[in-house]
Amino acid sequence: MSWWLSGLERWRGQGAALDTELLLMRLVGSLNPDLIQRFKHASRFIPDDFNLLSRIVAAFGRIITNPTVLSEVSNWIDHHKASDVRVRLMPAWSRSIALFDEKYRESARLAGMDQFQMLGLADTSLFEVSREAVVVTRDGGLVARLAAARRPHLDFRKVQSVRR
Repeated sequence: MSWWLSGLERWRGQGAALDTELLLMRLVGSLNPDLIQRFKHASRFIPDDFNLLSRIVAAFGRIITNPTVLSEVSNWIDHHKASDVRVRLMPAWSRSIALFDEKYRESARLAGMDQFQMLGLADTSLFEVSREAVVVTRDGGLVARLAAARRPHLDFRKVQSVRR
């Protein structure tokens, strides 16, 4: 068993909720991991990060997401309107969305939560999803809020640092 899974064993098979940045990296890497560093908003990652994230998702069984994260990923893809990568990415994005387990929370409800002031809408929606799945993120603010609330999460930065 991987060290990062040891504290989250009871969540195995329950799903992983990826933040926007990681979901985009996974999508781009699914086309070709070598494209990751050429794609804005995913360029901080390397192909090995895609392989690591794929192992994490496999351990938790499926990807759980929500409309706010999906919208952010779509907006980031739109930054590449004139790109041949975008042309190849959109059909893959469409197929991926159909496979995700999408959880909906009303934006007004999320905006009324204490976390909203610090996290914003997308990360507050991930905070809520953490009731049902492990949140995988590189966002330090989200990690801190999840840890303080004792919610299941995996700080991708820590997993990366051990591997590198």
